Amino acid sequence: MSAPGPAPAPAGPDAVRMAAVHLDGVRSLTAGERDLELRISGAGLQIYRFDNQQAIGTLPWSAVRSVQLPRRLSLRRRPPRIQVHTTSGRARFSLPGLRAGQVRDHLIPLLARHNVRVR
Repeated sequence: MSAPGPAPAPAGPDAVRMAAVHLDGVRSLTAGERDLELRISGAGLQIYRFDNQQAIGTLPWSAVRSVQLPRRLSLRRRPPRIQVHTTSGRARFSLPGLRAGQVRDHLIPLLARHNVRVR
């Protein structure tokens, strides 16, 4: 029998889905467009429309240079935002209904697993 020790940390989710509002950076979307869902998984970052589950686009991890996450604590009362820096530009999204700490807690382990630089 082995000596008791700390329990291993959970690996974290394999995918995260978040409601999102497009701020800028995706040509096929207008600024302020709502009813979007970001799906972050092993495939990369995928953008879907809630109403018809139509895929708008996928950014594979090979095209993502870094992801800028919100600071854990913010004095601003707006929803947290993420910014995805790619080989061809950047895209920004607001994440209504979430707190900055929730975004960081869910995304940092997943991004680390795919060797994505977090800013």
